[in-house]
Amino acid sequence: MEKIKRHIENILLKTQTITGHMKEKIPDVIKQFFETISIMAFSTVDKNGTPNVVPIASKKIVNDDTILVIDTFFKKTKENILQNKNVSIAMWEGSKGYQIKGLSTYHSKGETFDEAKEWILKLKPNKIVKGVVEIKITDIYSITPTREEAGMRII
Repeated sequence: MEKIKRHIENILLKTQTITGHMKEKIPDVIKQFFETISIMAFSTVDKNGTPNVVPIASKKIVNDDTILVIDTFFKKTKENILQNKNVSIAMWEGSKGYQIKGLSTYHSKGETFDEAKEWILKLKPNKIVKGVVEIKITDIYSITPTREEAGMRII
């Protein structure tokens, strides 16, 4: 039980912004977990509320509240993002997992697109890059099925 308490306390770490206000950030334990997961579920919703979910492999945490996802084959996903900015990512390994919710922006040109394209092409030189989804994280929840963690809001 003590180990679980320490784990939860680590997850709930906060950091100060430049202005001195408290700002929640992606806890290091979740950043590390994110980096170990090879494929995640990425969900979007259209303007009528119809959900869509796709697997994603080309993803990156760029700072304490932003994730980038590379668009190689998006069709409905891109259409949904242009209609409704709400997105969600689910990632898990065995029974341990997290859900990340956020607001998305689709980029097919500009600085964010260029930087993301440069990053992914260094890792995967033959990768098709049609666009990049920038996700500003609003919430993170545990999806680990235990009494202590299931549905627990982390940030």
